Formats: sequence, C-alpha cells, structure tokens
Amino acid sequence: MQTIQHQPLTTRVKAKNLNEDRTIYGTFAEIGAGQEVASAFFKVGGASKTVAKTMSAYDMTFSDTIYGKEKSGRYVVENRLNKMLDREFGLLEERIGEQMCERRFFVFANTMATKSPKNGRPGHGWLGCKFQLEPQGPVHKIILHVHLYESMIESQQNLIGVLGVNLLYAAYRYSADLPLLLESLKDGLMGRKFDIDVIKVTGKSFEDVDNRALNLKLISQGLAEAILFDEKGQIQTVTDKFYNQALLVARGRFRPPTLQTKDMLCQGVKQLQEQAKGWVVLPLCEITFNNIFNQEKANEEDLIFRLEMISAMNMQTMITNFEYHYRLSEYLNMFANSHIAFVLGIDNLTELFREEHYKDLPGGTLEAIGRLFKNKFQLYLYPKVGDGGKLVKGEDIQFPQHIQYLFLNLWCQGLIKDFHNYDPDVLNIHSKTVLSKIRDKDESWEALVPPEISSKIKVFVDLIDRRLEEDNA
Repeated sequence: MQTIQHQPLTTRVKAKNLNEDRTIYGTFAEIGAGQEVASAFFKVGGASKTVAKTMSAYDMTFSDTIYGKEKSGRYVVENRLNKMLDREFGLLEERIGEQMCERRFFVFANTMATKSPKNGRPGHGWLGCKFQLEPQGPVHKIILHVHLYESMIESQQNLIGVLGVNLLYAAYRYSADLPLLLESLKDGLMGRKFDIDVIKVTGKSFEDVDNRALNLKLISQGLAEAILFDEKGQIQTVTDKFYNQALLVARGRFRPPTLQTKDMLCQGVKQLQEQAKGWVVLPLCEITFNNIFNQEKANEEDLIFRLEMISAMNMQTMITNFEYHYRLSEYLNMFANSHIAFVLGIDNLTELFREEHYKDLPGGTLEAIGRLFKNKFQLYLYPKVGDGGKLVKGEDIQFPQHIQYLFLNLWCQGLIKDFHNYDPDVLNIHSKTVLSKIRDKDESWEALVPPEISSKIKVFVDLIDRRLEEDNA
C-alpha cells in the first residue's frame, strides 16, 4: 500500500474533528503530566458527545486501589498503562455497551514522569489508546514510549497534550497506513525536544504488522534516534534496560557476527566486570543507519536478520541514527548511571581520530574526543594481526604528532586500554571474509561463526536464493 501525502493538521482541528464524529465515544485517564489530552477536547467544544469520563489518579494509594499494585513498585511502566487501558475499556463496555452499541469505544491513557531537575534524566512515559474501528468490533491497541527533553514542566505537559491528540486521531484516521500514522504523530511538534523509542500495535487490523520493522521506521521517519531490542528480540526502553547497568558496547555491521565478534564481546564483558564491581554488565551490539566508516545503506529486512543473529548469541541490539561515537556515548550517558566501555578494533581506532570526520564541530577532533570520554567512559582495543604475522596493539599505533599527544594523554589516564585477554585463533576472522564465502557458497564459512547463528544464516540464504529464482522465472 502506497502512503498518501501527509497534510499536517493542528491539534485544535484534530480534536474538533473527533468531537464531531458521532461514532466514537470514550474515556481519558492521565497520570503524571496534567490532563492535557482531555483538555484539548473540552477546549474546542462538543466534547459531551465524545467523552464518557476523564480521570487522573495522581495519589499512589488511589491509583493502586483502582489498577492494582505493580510488582516493581513503579508507576511509569508499560504494565501500568495496559492495566489502565484494559480496566477503563472494560468499564465502558460494562456500563454503556448495550445502550451505545452503535458507537466505537476508545480509551486514551498515559502514565508520565516529567524531567527531574535533581538527576538530569529526561522525562519519560507511556501513552496509548485501546479502540474499536467499528461498532462492537474487535479491539486494537497502539502504545508509545516517549522521552521528554524539554526543561520546563509546562512545556512537557503541552507536548504530551499535542502528542496524545495526534495519537488518538491517528488511531481512527490512519490505522490502515502506518507510515502515515507515524508521520502524523509529529504534527504540531516541529522543533520540540522529544523522541518516541517504542511503538507497539496489536489487534485484528495489525495482525500482519511486524512490530520490529515498525519500530525501525521510528528512526527512518525522524521520531527516534535509537531503538533497543533485548536478547529475545523484544522491543525495550533504554530508560528501563540501562538503569543500574554497566554497558559494554560494540559498534559494527554484524553482517554476520563471527567468532571474533563473540570473543570481543565476551572478553570485553569480563574486563569491564573487573572495573564495575557490583554492577551487572550488559553487552550491547549497536548498528547505525549512518555509519561514517561504512556508507552502505541497510534495509529493514536486513537489519531484522542481523537482530535475530545477535539475539541468538543472547545479546542486546540497538539500532541507531548516530554517525559518531561521541553522539552514541552522550545518548547512553543520559540513561546509564554506571561505567560505559566501547570495544574497538585497531583499524577503527585510526578512523576514530581521523580529523576530517569532525570538521563541522567548532572544536574539531579535540571537541569530539572530549565529548566521547565523559563520566566513566573507556575504550577497549581489540588487537589484530599485522604484516608478517606481527600482533598489533594500541601501544603500537602511530598518529600524526598532534593527534599522538592526544591519544597518549588518554592512554596514560587509562581511558584507552588493550584487551587483557583474547582468543588468538580468531584474530584473522572477519565479517567481510565470511560474507564473501557465503555468497560463493563456500561451506567453510560455518566454522567461522558461532554455531548458534549458522542455522539462521542458512535459512536467510535459502530465502534469498528462492527470491532470485522467482525473479528469474
């Protein structure tokens, strides 16, 4: 289905349009950032034909009495949002289901925490709607997780009000066209500081939707800079996953992951664990849409396949839009409160200090490196086999003199370190070599990748072969 050209609408127009639609009727339940969404519908008039009830259970005891306690003791969580949606929708059906059977019911709910000046962490929250597309029809859900980067609480509340109206309007007007639905979420929010890092859709009309691919569209359509998948390939929020974790990050294409990839991650975790005592170390594989070291563009299907391979190794995957290491580091530092270490091959270290990458920064290379090495950040350097079989480590690297001084300063501070341990038998295994063997149908590739991903590669290769046969038929 081809997406039609999107024509942005104001919040007022959307709220008025929904109020004038006599087929929809529902409830607003908002916690944590005012009642800005419901307020938008009252301000434009005609809400009595649209709104069954609004509520805001701010008091924790009241909220627990209505929706039940969370095992985690937290309130700004996805499970809380689902409880709100399910309970309020159930009440609609129970109390007015028979009398208003010609209406399409909805519940809009959110549970938010605005930005705290105490810890500097962004505000965040969950918002969603549970709705019918036809009277007495099947129920659908759209759920979002959002980060709020604006400093003023009033601005954050206003932002949630606009986004909430956009979401409810999109649910009823654009559910058949998800790229258009995503684009419409930005209406009235140009220049505002927020991102949406999770979207989940469920229901009959969304049965064929792969939520993983839908979340990747958040990046391609400018709504998110990073999307996180856990070791099972499930979408997660960085707010929840990174808190109280030390992060061991490998940037790469992972096309495919090799035995060297796995050794780099496993040995890196052990090395970081020695420093981050008492913290859990989370291994994270990051793939960027905009890799300055590799201009190859990746499609969604290819990225999902890489995600599945990384998940098979029991690792987390983050897909991002960050070109530069310092931008990724800054993003992670907003959500992690412990050590962060990047693992890097020797060749990529040379690229990291290449001055032409940072011409757009006022402080050039010095600024980029300064922004990278913040807080408890470190680089672990994985060795390579050089000319004549000589092992090349960090201490062997030579830069132009002015860059060499910068590198040595970081080295002497212990901010850049060689790997303590590594498997010498995998140093010459590279993804490009493995990929070339796969394309040439050279079965020796199987010995170069972790056994847990070889079966996935075979399935993917068979799929590509069948498509080629169909195209040539």
